[in-house]
Amino acid sequence: MQNALDELRHYNQIKASVDNLAERIAIIDEQMRAINSALGNETIKGGGIDNKLDGLIDRKKELESELIIRQKQLTIMNTALDSLTDTERMIMQRFYVDGIIPVKANEILQDELCVDESTVWRLKKQVIPKYLIAAAEC
Repeated sequence: MQNALDELRHYNQIKASVDNLAERIAIIDEQMRAINSALGNETIKGGGIDNKLDGLIDRKKELESELIIRQKQLTIMNTALDSLTDTERMIMQRFYVDGIIPVKANEILQDELCVDESTVWRLKKQVIPKYLIAAAEC
């Protein structure tokens, strides 16, 4: 269950990696098209071009597998966050997604929610199990 909170701490990096992986896959697709276009109808077995194409195909498969994993992580986190109330989501956002140190996150939430410090800590303690259950159900 701690893993779900650790992943949430890396939400922004995971989200950025989805875009990055998609871009890298598109670049490999372009490189493969260029090689195939240069070859035309010729079939060359062995040698540098064949090895290059095989390497690109293997790399693309690796990136696609990684993309699927990251997309699934993002879906789980988004679904779990969407199951929370606005206040609960805000708490998870400040403490986990935004990367703010806990004391500062508490101060920010005190201002945003117009509550005292102990109330923020209590709310955080209450929302964590709710988030973890929602994430586990995905």
